[in-house]
Amino acid sequence: MAVEPVLPVPGEDEWEDCFDEAEKFLEEDPSSSNVVMDKQLLKKLLFQLHSLRDVELLWRNALESAGDGVWDWHIPSGRVFFSPSWKLMIGYRDDEISNRYEEWYSRVHPDDIAQAEKDLWDQIEGRTPSYRNQHRLRKKDGSWCWILDRGKVVERDREGKPLRMVGTHTDITPQVLLRQELERHRRFFTRAQEIGEIGHWEIDLKSGLADGSEETRKIYGVADGFLTLEEVQSAPLPEYRPLLDKALKELVENGVPYDVEFRLRSGSGEILDVHSKAEYDREYHMLFGIIQNITDRKSAERQIRELLSEKELLLREVHHRVKNNMSLIASLISLQSAELHNSEAVEALQELKGRVNGMQLLYDRLYRTDRYDRSALHDYLGELLFEIKRNLLPPGDLKIEVDIETIYLNIPKIFPIGIMVNELVTNAIKHAYRVTPKGVIMIRVKRLNPDRGLRIIVQDDGSGIREGISAQRGGGFGLEMVRLMVRQLSGDIVLERLSPTGTAWHLTFQQLTPSLPLEQG
Repeated sequence: MAVEPVLPVPGEDEWEDCFDEAEKFLEEDPSSSNVVMDKQLLKKLLFQLHSLRDVELLWRNALESAGDGVWDWHIPSGRVFFSPSWKLMIGYRDDEISNRYEEWYSRVHPDDIAQAEKDLWDQIEGRTPSYRNQHRLRKKDGSWCWILDRGKVVERDREGKPLRMVGTHTDITPQVLLRQELERHRRFFTRAQEIGEIGHWEIDLKSGLADGSEETRKIYGVADGFLTLEEVQSAPLPEYRPLLDKALKELVENGVPYDVEFRLRSGSGEILDVHSKAEYDREYHMLFGIIQNITDRKSAERQIRELLSEKELLLREVHHRVKNNMSLIASLISLQSAELHNSEAVEALQELKGRVNGMQLLYDRLYRTDRYDRSALHDYLGELLFEIKRNLLPPGDLKIEVDIETIYLNIPKIFPIGIMVNELVTNAIKHAYRVTPKGVIMIRVKRLNPDRGLRIIVQDDGSGIREGISAQRGGGFGLEMVRLMVRQLSGDIVLERLSPTGTAWHLTFQQLTPSLPLEQG
């Protein structure tokens, strides 16, 4: 609301002019007793005016020194004294802003002017004890600063009409920006707690009073206001009370981390799974912690365990049926070979039976284990070589020796390794010791380094492999199968002819990653 100026408000120079005129009047020679009396009265008035001016200058200077801008408004005229600090606060020199009410009014942010004027006139018309308002003021460079504007009507006429109002401007831009930033972080923090269903809480162990964030109250199902320690401790289901009491005691007395999962009944009667962590401030005897609603996660975990249990039962049944079918196939092969008189056909069937036995062993291990993702390679190869000894070693002094490190591999990797070892060992038995079944077939399996790589060596001291066979070509179906398995595992194969006799196959797999032992996985 703009006020048109009608009367001047004395400024610093105008006060001085007024004093000068009064001094001249006092120096004139009096011609009547009335003049003498007027001079005496004027002296008293001038003394009072001097004192009043000094006081006014004193409080103005004090406010200016504190960094506040001062304004002094002569309400009837609309003239306003704006101090140099007031003007500098918004980027102006003292001579760039006139003493008009509009200088302030025109610079208030459009969104703030209505409330600022309302607060101002509430004070002017006596509805409030003082004027106080925060608003944005446009600076000379076009930017905005936040102002705390305070004032009070200090002079009224006999009829109570306001004559003079004095106030200050304080630049509170840093405080407002900080408050806005804190509010922004508070909103983000609150939103993050809502998304994660995590609340924070504190308990004063001296008073027994508890307090928590909105999300904590939501979890406990309580309204605003302090909670008692007894109310907080009564929410968990009774079977969890001993666990929580022990954890709290260990935290307070021994500093053991408080990290527990339990179930509670919220104020709405709903059963919730929660996870709580806390720290203890010994100096203030306070507990500070967080609590998270993990009901959905726990429900999902229970469902997953049920599904996994069903899957394990199904896999166990599948492996059992496959093992039985393999056993049936091996029996049929044995029956068929017993009826054949062609030695080559019998030999081929025996080789086929060996491969079936290798697969049968793997499925038997899968049926008996609780893990279907990995297995012990050393145990599997040990059982496979035992079956080869039992079924294929001819009478004589031919031996099979093993040197296999403790290695765990994923099931899909173990099966091709079993095929390769089976083929190389059975080939050695059939061909390297055909004339003299005496000697040693050695199988070595070693890691290349602790966490990656594997090398398998199948070595014999027999008559040696015939010319024309290399690591890349030649030989029968069994060797072709070995080469295929090596390629599938991104490995390398090397054939070494030993002196004076014998053969060594080196299979290297740089990309294979041995797993942890089952009990550590």
